[in-house]
Amino acid sequence: TDEKRIVVDIFEDEEKIRITVIDQAGGIDPKIQKHMFERGISTKGGKSRGTGLSLAQEVITLYHGEKKVQSSKEETRIEILLRKVVQ
Repeated sequence: TDEKRIVVDIFEDEEKIRITVIDQAGGIDPKIQKHMFERGISTKGGKSRGTGLSLAQEVITLYHGEKKVQSSKEETRIEILLRKVVQ
């Protein structure tokens, strides 16, 4: 599309943090979706790519979180749910 947009929504309550990212620049190939949270995997060319989602995966693992990815021809939606640590 001519007008590409990324929308980020963060919701927090006493038990969890939910982060939703919607990338309206088109979908992600299902073959890449399976590996997109691994270091070095990117839909963009060039060196030094594919770090951001792997770091997100480390945080998801650390906080016993969950992630859900939905992708269509128009957009990709990633929802991350992190449980807060109660001290």
